Amino acid sequence: MSIDADELGIKSIVWAIGFRPNYSWIELPCFDGRGHPKYKRGVTDVEGLYFIGLPWLNTWGSGRFLGIAEDSEYLAGVIKSKL
Repeated sequence: MSIDADELGIKSIVWAIGFRPNYSWIELPCFDGRGHPKYKRGVTDVEGLYFIGLPWLNTWGSGRFLGIAEDSEYLAGVIKSKL
């Protein structure tokens, strides 16, 4: 099944995956040869695609609740700068 995000007015998707990563639904060129997302501080080479909450996104705390605030602030700044 597929949808037209533009037609439906969808601007953002937040996907919470739980304990085991599953990126099979993302059909974009943003993965390395082992199926892991490629990013720098959560920013991918695909315009508008970001990752957050992954271990070592930026620091040891990135994959934990204690470190997500710093990562969130950074990504919010990146997204805001593109508006």
